[in-house]
Amino acid sequence: MSDEVVSATVGWCYSISDGIAALEKPEKLLLPKDKTPNKRGFLSCPAVTHALAGVVVIKSSFSLHLKFKRVEDAYLITPIYPFTSIAHPKLSEFLRLEPKESWLSETIPALQFPTPYLFVADESIEVEQFSPSLVSVSNMNWRVIPGRFNIYGWQRPLNWAIEWDTKCGDLIVKQGDPLYFVRFFDGSGKGITDLNLIEIESTAEIKEKLSSTAGVTALRRGFKPILNKAVQDRKGKLLVPKKK
Repeated sequence: MSDEVVSATVGWCYSISDGIAALEKPEKLLLPKDKTPNKRGFLSCPAVTHALAGVVVIKSSFSLHLKFKRVEDAYLITPIYPFTSIAHPKLSEFLRLEPKESWLSETIPALQFPTPYLFVADESIEVEQFSPSLVSVSNMNWRVIPGRFNIYGWQRPLNWAIEWDTKCGDLIVKQGDPLYFVRFFDGSGKGITDLNLIEIESTAEIKEKLSSTAGVTALRRGFKPILNKAVQDRKGKLLVPKKK
């Protein structure tokens, strides 16, 4: 374990403009206090605190209660109201069930749900998305499908992409529950432990870059060459701190 402190600034903004008053903001992860005698629990372990230094938590702005059912050759996901806060037409628009061929098994479907969080950097930095841990959640019969990409050259919002173990019951998420963690790495692959996370303006240039990356993976196979070219072509600065 290295004690090196790696510092960097990362900006974030919403990828949408409607309804943002109801959205949670990204927060730096604060671990619970170690309540064991003499502070000898794992929450005081340097390896644990170092591993989670610089981590940002994305909390749910909505509540979900979903049931999964197979009917002959079809798979149905049904929201339970009033425990789901998203109206049914909007939920049907948001929720995407991945093709069955990508599932781990018939009882562990993969699904995606868009989240409107965009992270941007003015130097070569990668964001990694992964499952929340050491935090309180309503029901943990799901796990985040991890991902990592360069936020200097590629600007796109993150999805909540998960595998749901339906053998362990319904999918239940309450407002304020952690959906996923993110952490950041510099151009040499070192984890950023001293993170300056700032809210930025969603400028016209950022919106233009969002439009240019939307739907790219559906149009072409081989994403990596496109990403590498975007990193090479990136010029100028995008981070404009949000006005108070």
